[in-house]
Amino acid sequence: PAQPKAAPAAPAPTAAAAAPAGGDLYSLKQPSAVMEALLRPGAPINITHQKTLQNHAGGPAFTLTWDADQRNLISTGKDGKVCSWSERGELVQTLQVAQHYACGADMNPVTRTIFMAGVKKDPNDTAEPKIFMLGRTQQGWRVTDSIPRPQTKIVASVKCIDKHNGNIVAACENQPSLSNPHIITIYDINASNMSQGPVQAYYDHTDFITCVASHPMDKDVFFSGSRDNTVRMWDRRVRNNCVASMGAGGEGHTSMVTCVDAFNNTLLSAGIEKVLFTWDPRNTAKPVLKIAVNNGAVLKVSAAATSGNIGAGGIVAVSSMKGLSVVRLQDQAVTKAVGIPGREKAAYHDLAWTPYGLWGAADDGMVDCFDVKSA
Repeated sequence: PAQPKAAPAAPAPTAAAAAPAGGDLYSLKQPSAVMEALLRPGAPINITHQKTLQNHAGGPAFTLTWDADQRNLISTGKDGKVCSWSERGELVQTLQVAQHYACGADMNPVTRTIFMAGVKKDPNDTAEPKIFMLGRTQQGWRVTDSIPRPQTKIVASVKCIDKHNGNIVAACENQPSLSNPHIITIYDINASNMSQGPVQAYYDHTDFITCVASHPMDKDVFFSGSRDNTVRMWDRRVRNNCVASMGAGGEGHTSMVTCVDAFNNTLLSAGIEKVLFTWDPRNTAKPVLKIAVNNGAVLKVSAAATSGNIGAGGIVAVSSMKGLSVVRLQDQAVTKAVGIPGREKAAYHDLAWTPYGLWGAADDGMVDCFDVKSA
């Protein structure tokens, strides 16, 4: 779009855990019996490695997506594979993407579409970056469509921001030909002229945009983080500018933001400065909490449950260069997972809470499952 002038040797898998007798152990994004126990201030948080899945080779596993309908975990890696795993950790399908790998992925559970930010595997390849769409058939997942981005150097992240009323997708793109190449693009997947490009574009970030997250309570609102040290809030009804920059008065991030996530009305962000920020999007002047985690730069945050005051209650998984931790916001308790023998330095590029535990996509290509309980 024209720029406006203004304005990560695997141990053998352990025996698969039995399916929960009384339903899901982890009720996603809302308290279950397990989560309610974890949410009690002062209660212990026990993180136990359960199993490791191995099918990605030649580089990191980058993304994880939970398919609630099929109860499958879907992983992608730098090898270009899209792997589907059963709830017991059995490999169900491997889809090989020829020239690209996904550095970001998200799923619309209503339309059952997976969106992937496609990066070319060989830097010298003439293949152009693409946003891939995967649909499920009787034979499994397959690529159904893609949006070529010939003017874009990289699509760094993609997120379905309206998962109920339509396939509205936000992407973080870098277009070197623009005077400000760092843009967020909005695509209407249902539009007949989708190949003509995005329906909206935002240019407020001044450096590489690393991440984007949807607002669970408002289909028009989404968030982004960037190497310009800012977390910004956007509203699709406001076409030209962000509606807020979190902590703009000096209470925000001081280093690159690598990840954002949102649950209910709480926004999470973290980055190079090794601190988890929580925000109330209705009051953007300063964070609700700032919690030091692991003494390592943070790669990913993922919320499992919320309870209590906005920004001050919930269970959050945090992956950093120093390992995996679980944080309870109520008392700011940080519990670090014990390193997996032989892989103590594993770091996770993506995290996903599923009914069977917490999963991490590791920099050595493995996918690890952890049991998180209070007792």
